[in-house]
Amino acid sequence: MIERRDVLKAVGLGAMAASMPGCANQAIGGAGASPRSKPLGLQLFTVVKMLENDFEGTLALVAALGYKEVETLGSFSRDPVMVRDALARHGLVSPSQHLMPGNLYDYFQKPPPTPAEKAAMSAQFDKAFQPESVDSFILEAIQRAKLMNQSYIVWQLAWRRSYTLADAERYARAFDRAGQLCADQGLGFAYHNHDWEFAPVDGTRPFDILVGHSDPKTVKVEIDFMWATKAGAEPIALFRQYPGRFRLCHLKDRDAAGNIVTVGEGVEDFKLLIDAGKAAGVEHFYLEFDRPTDPEREIRIAAEYLKPLLAN
Repeated sequence: MIERRDVLKAVGLGAMAASMPGCANQAIGGAGASPRSKPLGLQLFTVVKMLENDFEGTLALVAALGYKEVETLGSFSRDPVMVRDALARHGLVSPSQHLMPGNLYDYFQKPPPTPAEKAAMSAQFDKAFQPESVDSFILEAIQRAKLMNQSYIVWQLAWRRSYTLADAERYARAFDRAGQLCADQGLGFAYHNHDWEFAPVDGTRPFDILVGHSDPKTVKVEIDFMWATKAGAEPIALFRQYPGRFRLCHLKDRDAAGNIVTVGEGVEDFKLLIDAGKAAGVEHFYLEFDRPTDPEREIRIAAEYLKPLLAN
């Protein structure tokens, strides 16, 4: 972890900020300069089991802990207007949703218990998100997003180790189509990374095709800092390589072995990442815990840890 932080700092937050649009005269942490405060958000997958047990009560808890924004999984197989109104009752807004076409959300209510059933689930997700089907699932998401007053639709791409660079090109073209469909309806589109996209294929990172070969005007990125850093990618270097592309992010922590842990108990340098994200133009900062074991405790601790960092 020391090595990664040293590299990040060597890249230089101040230099990175100066290279970003609108940041030429602002250096992070410099005298008289303070990045604009951002609200704390939560990807509601973190509390999905709680939502299924008590939808209203869980939203009330999330709001009471100081979360202001939430990211949804589609509309949780519920009426989008009902979800919108429930969020409003608790003072929450939802700027974005992760794609959840058809009945895929059912898998989150009853996770498959065996390896064979998990493999079948993965196959269903891959089939639902085929690049050639992009119009179908993006138009479905657009309809939901407009009813829920959301601004962004996010494609949480499940990159497989068996994929090739030709597959990356297919998905980049699909991103372009998705971005245009969203833009036509006044919405933004973003791609959410995991870690395998950063593993080189024939000497090239698929991430660089997915982002570098798609339209910067209509295809943005929701950077998951933990998955990127676990893969050895440097977020500040990505911000400099692709200026103006990053609009949302996920915040989660991991230990030295790569296991997801409660925020503040692992190796991620959240102050550095949050400050860099602000300078790069990230608008929405969501806590996410991919494998929650005690979600109420985890979101409580994370809120206490992250709110001061986002406020400064």
